[in-house]
Amino acid sequence: METRLIKLIDKTQGVPMISCSFDAQTLITLTAHYRHVLLKTFSKASEYLIPEVIDEPFRRRNAQLGIEYPVYDVLSPEEEEAVTIAVKSIVNIVPEWAVYFSLPVQYKKLTNNKSMVSLTNHHIPQVIFLGDKAFKSEHWLVEVIIHETAHIWLGMLCEMDSFHDETISQHYTLPSGTKNKDARGVIFASHFAACTLVYYQKKNTIVKLSTEEEERFAWLKMYYSGCMEQLMVMRELKPTGKDIVQVMGEKIRYG
Repeated sequence: METRLIKLIDKTQGVPMISCSFDAQTLITLTAHYRHVLLKTFSKASEYLIPEVIDEPFRRRNAQLGIEYPVYDVLSPEEEEAVTIAVKSIVNIVPEWAVYFSLPVQYKKLTNNKSMVSLTNHHIPQVIFLGDKAFKSEHWLVEVIIHETAHIWLGMLCEMDSFHDETISQHYTLPSGTKNKDARGVIFASHFAACTLVYYQKKNTIVKLSTEEEERFAWLKMYYSGCMEQLMVMRELKPTGKDIVQVMGEKIRYG
């Protein structure tokens, strides 16, 4: 099976964490198959979904591609507990997201870059790196985990199908001021913002948002709109990238 020939967003029935119809199990199955074809290491498809198991074969592949890993360590017991509490609070607000947090993920502690809040890379699947700044407050850690979990799931799509024509060297500036992002980077940025907006919208129906949360909600609306406005006029998007942008625009209004 040539995964790239599948119209991924149709096959998965939408975009992760955005579409109510999204079929997480289909994406998981496709991802396991793709990694098996790519790595040819394990006999069981399920093994390709365990981050500890796939770490070494991906390290070998990433070394060939020149992809570097950040310097990291394990989380402290207090940090592990904070992550557990944050995940539970997210699922309490958005129960339908439980499936996204059922996928095995390793949380690691960034140790060499004190300015970085968090990091994921679809070439290092199912690993979330958290910096000291991720733990500045319970509310902030919740947002960081939503952000990076969104990247994990969109990254699974990206493993199988590039979102844009990489021969086109066009770069963009995110609404936050971050420069030199390609089209894929803008898609990832818009997606995490859309997911966080879903969370805040849902939470606001359950309990009044704090002043800080209201400010973040407003800022994320601006950020998401700024990303989407750029994406809508990009000519280098490939079919999967276009489909993701279209679905997000239909589900989460902007502008």
